Amino acid sequence: MPLANLVDRIRVILDARRARRHGDPEHHQLCVLVQPGQTAVDVGANHGVYTRSMLLCGARVHAIEPNPVLAGRLRRAGFGQLQVHEMAAGAEAGDAELYVPRHRKGRQNDPGGRLIDTDHADGWRYRVAVNTLDAMNFGPVAFMKIDVEGFEEAALDGAWTTIERDRPALLVELEERILSGCRQRTVERLSSLGYRAWFLDNGRWNPEAELAEDQKGSSGRYINNFLFWPHEGLPPLAMPRPGNR
Repeated sequence: MPLANLVDRIRVILDARRARRHGDPEHHQLCVLVQPGQTAVDVGANHGVYTRSMLLCGARVHAIEPNPVLAGRLRRAGFGQLQVHEMAAGAEAGDAELYVPRHRKGRQNDPGGRLIDTDHADGWRYRVAVNTLDAMNFGPVAFMKIDVEGFEEAALDGAWTTIERDRPALLVELEERILSGCRQRTVERLSSLGYRAWFLDNGRWNPEAELAEDQKGSSGRYINNFLFWPHEGLPPLAMPRPGNR
């Protein structure tokens, strides 16, 4: 492997390790939601922290990332069982403008990249391809994580046939501060397919209806990740392991 590619690989690994230690607690539940050999889709892969975690679970992963800088890094990292698709997931095929704001240190503020118009002028703009997830023909999908900064509903629109057919577990960021009403709309829509919504707090899955209006759990943590579980009963919960705190 060329040295530059090795650097990209190490960077993805270190970013994912940092996220598992200090980021979303949902990282530690992935291996009970997607099993070895199953297909998982990471919509809005960004730096690849969820992608890497799903690969460690033994899943075959499709990473969807429109930012050419980040998609290129994931592709060069050369992980087995990973396919990188440089595109945005939307309700229909076409193209769109991706805006990535400038970080205060001058580099790209990658997590803030979005397809929705903003008033910010300082940053990077890319013309990117948009396609539906249904058109990608991934085969049976067991798990799908969607975090696309307010574009989640459009991504779900374009994945509806896949969701109806495969009934994957869905981990979706629903950020009311970006798109008002998205939480209620998504919960109601997926409930029509028999999905129930849950959030992770204090080491357990809780029904979405129990979350306060300010989206703070009983731990005081702000909640914006929701698991949509297509089966009866509680979602499975991994036991905490040393070093996973």
